Amino acid sequence: MGNDKNLLNELRIYMISIGMFLVIMTFFVNMTGHSAIGFTGLWYELDLRIEGSMATWLEMLLILLCAIPSYLVYREKDTPTIIRAFYLLMVFAILFLAADEMLSIHEYIGQKFSEATGVGAGTFLEGFSWVLLYAPAMAVGLLMFLFSTRKLFLTADSKSKRRFILDLIIIFLSVCGVLLLEIFEAYIFSQNSKPLILPSFEESLEILVILGFYDFTYTLFNMYSSRNVDE
Repeated sequence: MGNDKNLLNELRIYMISIGMFLVIMTFFVNMTGHSAIGFTGLWYELDLRIEGSMATWLEMLLILLCAIPSYLVYREKDTPTIIRAFYLLMVFAILFLAADEMLSIHEYIGQKFSEATGVGAGTFLEGFSWVLLYAPAMAVGLLMFLFSTRKLFLTADSKSKRRFILDLIIIFLSVCGVLLLEIFEAYIFSQNSKPLILPSFEESLEILVILGFYDFTYTLFNMYSSRNVDE
């Protein structure tokens, strides 16, 4: 358990470093274009706004790393079976989100859903109907999460509780920010204008969501570890 904790802490440091680097480079290329110092191809690869770039591959890697704390909780045999099942489900959910990040699955789903139902069809909201499908799944996942961590949270120390709540707030506000910026950008595009620097802020918030989620699952792992030690 101690080695696992050291590994997760080291990964956290690397993830923060990579995340900060990607955010800085995305703002840099946004302000200077993709031809600064003559390295056109390099700046394209380090721009989070460009699908399929090295930057988006690194972002996908950060998402994949978020699965490790959940897997380590699942691996603990002393954890009740139903809770282990939830954390295994969380691992698969993270793998799906990583694939979604690279393949833009939610955008495809939103487009097809709008075509089939007419929701938002013909407006700048057409690509956001995926929220209507993802939201129920997220609500069910949240209920399962609250059920699986209720007792753990109540028995945790005050420091872990504060970090637990802070991470949740950061994730919630960042997700709301990403959705609002995406909708605003879609509206600007619908007016035949460019959103300028807004996509850089959106991508930065996505990185913050990823880092916040990792820290959140890392906190959960520490809470389970402390419980097992106490027992």
